[in-house]
Order: sequence, then C-alpha cells, then structure tokens
Amino acid sequence: EASAAVAARGDGTAVVGDGEGEGAGDNGSPRRAARRTWQGGLAFATAFAGASAVLLHLVGSSLHHAYFSQWGIDTGPFPKSADWLVIMGYYGIWGALATAFLDALKNWYLVLVVCVGLVLAVWLPFDPRKPMNAIDWCSRVMAALPKWVRRGLALLFGGAVLSIVAIWALATLFVLIGIPAKIGRSMGEEVVQNEIKDFAKGCEASKQRCIRLLKDGTPVGEGYLLESSQPHVAFFDVSIQRVRVMLRGNLELQPMRLPVIK
Repeated sequence: EASAAVAARGDGTAVVGDGEGEGAGDNGSPRRAARRTWQGGLAFATAFAGASAVLLHLVGSSLHHAYFSQWGIDTGPFPKSADWLVIMGYYGIWGALATAFLDALKNWYLVLVVCVGLVLAVWLPFDPRKPMNAIDWCSRVMAALPKWVRRGLALLFGGAVLSIVAIWALATLFVLIGIPAKIGRSMGEEVVQNEIKDFAKGCEASKQRCIRLLKDGTPVGEGYLLESSQPHVAFFDVSIQRVRVMLRGNLELQPMRLPVIK
C-alpha cells in the first residue's frame, strides 16, 4: 500500500500527499551518470592526445629521415628533439591534407563516383526488400538439402567469412600503420625537390639565402645550409654541386645576401 501523509493547515483543511518526497538518494543516479560521462570524455581526450603525439612523432621522424636520405646525408650527426619531430609531423600532415584537397578538386568526378559507390554499398545491404528475399531463398534451399550437406556448407561459409574478415583486418591495419610513414616520406622528398629547384636559380635569385663558410678567416665553401648540429654542419656547395658535411669546430657562417627591404 502507498503511504499517505496528512498535514493540518490553519483553516482546518488537510493536504494529503503520497509521502514520497525527494530524498538525497534520488539525485545520486544523475550525479553518477554525469561523473561517468565526464570520466569517459577525459579518458577519450587523453587517449586521443597520446595517439596524436605518437602519430605526429612518427610523421616527423619519417620526414627527417626521407629528407636526409634524398641528399645522401647520414642522420646520425644531426639528431632531432621530440618537440622538433612533433612540430614537423604537424606541418607534414597539414601539407598532405592540402595536397589531398587540391587533388580532390582537380579530380572531382572521380571523388563523385567513389562517393556514389560508397553510398550504394552502404544502402543495398539495408534495403528491406532484396536482402530479405535472398535470405528467404537461401533458407528454402538449405532446408531442402541433407543434414550433412548443410553442415558442410555452414563450415565452408563460416571459414570463408572468417578468412575475409581476417584479410580485411590485416589490410586495414597495414594501411593505417603505413599512412603516417608514407606521409612523412612523401613530404621529405617534396621538400628536397623544391629546394633543388630553388638552388638551381643561383644564390642571387633563390628564395633561400646562400652562406659563406670560413675557418680561421679563410673561405672553405659557399652554398646553402641544409642542417646544423652542435658538432656538424651540412650544406650544399654551389661550386662543386655536392653536399658537404663538416665539423663545426671554429667555422664561421656568413650570410651572402641581406634581407630585402620592402
């Protein structure tokens, strides 16, 4: 029986209630739900930040190695910090997205065909008519077969489905894991190609400024600085059209062209 509460009022009337007032425990479930939602959001944000950091680091490392390998330079004397790799990974992904966007605009008709195909592939399995007809037909055919035939076909079908799922899973993992390395390698090679075109213009017309290297006041080379670290310097020597790696030591680096005042 539901309990009732009667409260006397000053005018002699009475107010009858069901006695089920809001207690402290009624708000416990919403609080717990909100806390679970907040914790789930925080866990997702943490996992996303960690995965993004690893992804950017991988792209930056691939870009670094691809750039040096294109010039034929060993990366050992020129180590990079984790911050540098993450920043370069960010720029690498940004550049890859810009290239993909421009390619999509250039080949818009192919993008349209692919999108239509994807929509049809998603819509057809959920069509309430044709899939159900096919399932009914398969059920009638299977019911007419002997038991041992049905069992054998079920084993073959299950093995085929499992094989397809395993192959697709491996292919998906291969593509997802290989994409960051591919992006970094492509961006590193593209940077080198752009630098080669710029260097071909000469020190007076190129965007990148040439430097003169002097040791004890004596010039030892002129060209474009590619990379420098605490013990080494790598530069493209314009006189011999080759990349040179030298010990930094007491080398003096002088820019051969001052900034242009606009």
